Amino acid sequence: MDSITQYDWSIIDRELMAAITALAGYAVVDQKLTPTEFTAKIRQHLRFFKIPVSVTSSYHKQTNKSEIWVGGLYDSIKDQTGLRSITLRLQYNPTDKYVKISKTRFNKFCVLVADTLLHEMIHMRQYRRRSFKDIPGYESVAESCRQRVEQIYLGHNDEIDAYSFNIACMLDGKFQSNSKKIVDA
Repeated sequence: MDSITQYDWSIIDRELMAAITALAGYAVVDQKLTPTEFTAKIRQHLRFFKIPVSVTSSYHKQTNKSEIWVGGLYDSIKDQTGLRSITLRLQYNPTDKYVKISKTRFNKFCVLVADTLLHEMIHMRQYRRRSFKDIPGYESVAESCRQRVEQIYLGHNDEIDAYSFNIACMLDGKFQSNSKKIVDA
C-alpha cells in the first residue's frame, strides 16, 4: 500500500506512458487473444513497471466488433485510503471471442492508454488539491435527458480541465511541440 501512496505521478507524461505501454507489443500485437487474455497482458505489463493502476475488462454491444475501447475512472475514496484509485477499463464487444490487434492499431491504443491515464491523473490532482472535496458542477436545463446528462458531465469544471489537458497534449503531439502551429490550429 505504501508504494501506491508514495508513487511519483509527476514522472509520467504522454510520451513516456505511450512508450511504456508500447513495450507490451511483443505480447499482444498480431496475437489471437481472448479479451480476458489481452487485458491480463496489459495489466501484467503495467504492474511490471510498477504503475499503480487497476486494469479491468468490460463488455458493451456499442463497442465495435474487433475493437478495444479505452476508458478510465478515478476514485477519490480509494485514493484517500491509499488504494489504487485509477482504473483503466478496456471495453470489448460481447460477441468477440478473440481480439487480434495490428501494430498500427496497437500504437493508437498506446496513445489512448496514455491519454486516458493522464486524464484520470488530472482528476487525482484536482481532488488532492481540494483535500478530496467535491465541487458543484454545471446545471443543465436541456429538455432531453441524454443531452442534460452529457452537459452536466462535460460542463463540470473538473472535466473541462481534464479534457483541455488532453486536447493540449494531442495538439503538442500532432505539431511536434511547435508553438506557432499549435496556436494557428
